[in-house]
Amino acid sequence: MENERIVRREEVSIRLLSNWDKNPRTIRTQDFERLKRQIKSLGVYVPLVVDESYTVLSGNMRLKAFQDMGVEKVWVTVVRAPDEKTKLEYALSANDAAGRYDDQMLAELVTNTPDIALDDYKVDLGDPIDLEALLKKFGPDVDAEQEKTPQPRYHTCPDCGADVECR
Repeated sequence: MENERIVRREEVSIRLLSNWDKNPRTIRTQDFERLKRQIKSLGVYVPLVVDESYTVLSGNMRLKAFQDMGVEKVWVTVVRAPDEKTKLEYALSANDAAGRYDDQMLAELVTNTPDIALDDYKVDLGDPIDLEALLKKFGPDVDAEQEKTPQPRYHTCPDCGADVECR
């Protein structure tokens, strides 16, 4: 049974699409280049999710990559998202870390696939954080004492891309 929020799936010109101006996700330069390599290698196999005005709710980084790569048409799933709450729900759902990797099984799989380009993929092995915990850490009611505590600064290593804490 089709969800009543899904309006249609169609192929459209990327000139019709715009990034959601409230998208909270960003991408580092080296990860953007990695994303473009993945698209070049694997193709476009996941449609972007857009609202009825063709604002991208899921796939904003891919849209930027498509534009940079000169892609002219992409598949989209058009959904009803009449308010900011619904737009945020789609964005959160699309990037939800519901599943987890079995670290050992993944390592064995990668080891047994020797020709895979290790630098073309990253995996998240950390624990996902729920929105309540996010607000406790960063929300508007954060204790003033926490705000006075110096936060660690990070620098991205130009050679390997790792984030290293500055002292």
